[in-house]
Amino acid sequence: MPYTLFRPSPNAECDDDASLCKSCQELVIELLHPDADASLLDNIGANSLSKRPHHETKAALVTSATECGLCRLILYELRYHIDCVDYTITIDHKQVPSLSIRAGNESSSSLSGVSLVQVAGGLEEVLKPSGSGYRDRKFLIQGNGRNPVINVVPEAYPTTRENVSTAQAWMATCDNDHSSCRLARREDRFLPKRVLNITSPTNVILYEPGREEVAPYAALSYCWGASGVPLITTNDNIRRHRSEGIPLSSFPETIRDAIRLAGALDFAFIWIDALCIVQDDPVDWAYQATAMTNIYEGCKLNIAVSDSPDSNAGVTRRVCNSLVRVGRITGDGDIEMGIYAMPKNLCPPGISYKYDNCHLATRGWVFQETLVSTTSLYLTHQGLAWDCCTERSREGGGDPQPAVDIWPYPSGTLTNKASWAQHNRKWLADRSGSNICEDPDSPVDELRVFHQWVLYASRRNLSKPTDKLPSLAGIASRLTNATSSSYVAGLFREDLVVGLTWLVDRSGTITTRQDRAPTWSWASIDGPINYLWCLLPGGKYPALIEADEALDLVIHNVSVSEVRPGTLGEVQGGHIEATGALWKRGSDDNVNGMEWRRAKVLWDEDRPLPPVTWILYLVSVLANGASEKRRGPYPMFLILEETGKEDEFRRVGMAYMDQSPRWLGWAVPAPLIPQMRKKIRLV
Repeated sequence: MPYTLFRPSPNAECDDDASLCKSCQELVIELLHPDADASLLDNIGANSLSKRPHHETKAALVTSATECGLCRLILYELRYHIDCVDYTITIDHKQVPSLSIRAGNESSSSLSGVSLVQVAGGLEEVLKPSGSGYRDRKFLIQGNGRNPVINVVPEAYPTTRENVSTAQAWMATCDNDHSSCRLARREDRFLPKRVLNITSPTNVILYEPGREEVAPYAALSYCWGASGVPLITTNDNIRRHRSEGIPLSSFPETIRDAIRLAGALDFAFIWIDALCIVQDDPVDWAYQATAMTNIYEGCKLNIAVSDSPDSNAGVTRRVCNSLVRVGRITGDGDIEMGIYAMPKNLCPPGISYKYDNCHLATRGWVFQETLVSTTSLYLTHQGLAWDCCTERSREGGGDPQPAVDIWPYPSGTLTNKASWAQHNRKWLADRSGSNICEDPDSPVDELRVFHQWVLYASRRNLSKPTDKLPSLAGIASRLTNATSSSYVAGLFREDLVVGLTWLVDRSGTITTRQDRAPTWSWASIDGPINYLWCLLPGGKYPALIEADEALDLVIHNVSVSEVRPGTLGEVQGGHIEATGALWKRGSDDNVNGMEWRRAKVLWDEDRPLPPVTWILYLVSVLANGASEKRRGPYPMFLILEETGKEDEFRRVGMAYMDQSPRWLGWAVPAPLIPQMRKKIRLV
């Protein structure tokens, strides 16, 4: 059924029989008639069209959503923000009538929101199975931005003959024609510790292969959802899962769809975390988390369910969560068209599939999974899509597109599959045990590749806050083995001073969790972090570190206590012992002759700060500029507060000067430096 964006028209009117609450009726009238006067609201008893809240709280929205279809759609758009108490809605008429939705006090980022589309009659009949309502029917958005079509999902999706043929063709092309993918592919595809044997059409067996048993297998990326996965492997049922198996019909819908597809593609085995890790065994869980890079890198195909919010939802959208009739309009030839509210990301012209905008791309664990796997087959609300080290394609999407950076910041950096393949080849090229950090041309560049991946992963959500470090443990393990480096709570001992220069990226409330990681680690922060642009690899102007023996921070010892030693995952605490130049700062803006007001200060979290803080000099950075010119040096500092123990501090922020202090006439007076240097302990 074709559909187009709604344009305001005097012929448009709100449906009398639409089950909308009073607040949503007000929104719809303003969307349909942006220049409406108050008389249009008389029938529903509203006072004005001035800016106003929708429902007072999210709890009130939840209650209203049981009866109101538009409230249900708005609530669905808030589904990733489980902890938010309130929300705001902004009406936008700049291009097309739409609602922008923000969760809580997130002032800088809005959710996808809702737009209005118009459909030429009969949508309900198309979506309605005989003898029942259509709320639970599913649909695909197909076609292109100019000619989008709403289609009912075939009963067999994603295992229709067309789906399977398309996926097989992509896999064959990748195997035969993509040289970069062949180079990225591991020769030793050993089966993981456990896999699911899916050779039976009705029963799935948990299989524990012999050591170094080789066979092609698929690996699943999906979202557990707020309530978790209802079917998992535990110490109580693992024997039964191995001996009797699990009926395919008992799997939640999302996982069942993926198993059916893997079987249709002739895979005998698939790896799914909920079933292949013993979920109530902390030792098994920790060591499997460290092996996650090997598991996904070794799979023949990563099946990624991109738009499903949980394991029960299946691989496409339900009508009740995505289409709500709110009005009607009479078009050319007196044809009545229905007006529907629909999520913005399903609306033309922006319906071309974007891998980095799908729901799966908001999940923390999935960053690692889709990064290291050579090939990913996405199951989306627009059909199948393909991503490998060479190209990206989608059903009905025209010619394949080259694999491009999924995060083009800073310019030239790589964070996609091609990036992983490129760096991983370098890391594994010499298996003799030599340390690539000894390369005089790039002594620490490889370690700083991790910074880029950390800042991207930090923008994603984790159901369990304690998974912050485990979700990157596999990548960290690969890098530490390749570089013979020491990994300490998310940083590398060999480049620790630069690693400490991470800063918070203000896009919401930031919380420090000292119980999860020491405050000097980015893993202690709930929220996105960043590094100064010149300290990220691949940028246009890479940084050089200016040495200053009188000021430089000297690291004496770093100690981190891992919950499971050797897993590079959860930590119980840690400290750094170091000697550095320390300033005491009170309420004024002058610190030992430095005009502190010129510094850019970024506090780690929103909370009252003590009246006295301390400033620890870290390093000065020289940025390579155009025409061989260097910019800087730019000094960087940690902002600390005392813990109450002698010479012990915790981090509360970071600061730097984006203009050279030399230009400002500032330098630390040499006689003062010995007095400022102090041995401290950071926790």
